[in-house]
Amino acid sequence: MNISLKDISNYAATASKPLNRYKVVLFVAFIALLYGYVLVQINQASNTQPATDQAVAAGRTSPHIDDATIQKLQQLQDNSVNVKVLFNEARTNPFE
Repeated sequence: MNISLKDISNYAATASKPLNRYKVVLFVAFIALLYGYVLVQINQASNTQPATDQAVAAGRTSPHIDDATIQKLQQLQDNSVNVKVLFNEARTNPFE
């Protein structure tokens, strides 16, 4: 049995004739199903709780500043009056 590409395309064209009338409805239904699937996935992702070891690890992490960096900043602060003013302003209002 030899099946050519032309035979397959002719068969697909005749098989899809009844569906041509419903192209728009099928497309809208496909988009609605896709949208619903995305909404369900978002809902599941937003309702998941972190594992206990992740929550503990997130609570323990604290920023670490190297001692050499602290020494360098203190030297810079001691050397310049402008830097002292900037450091003092940053300490009193860090969001500005």
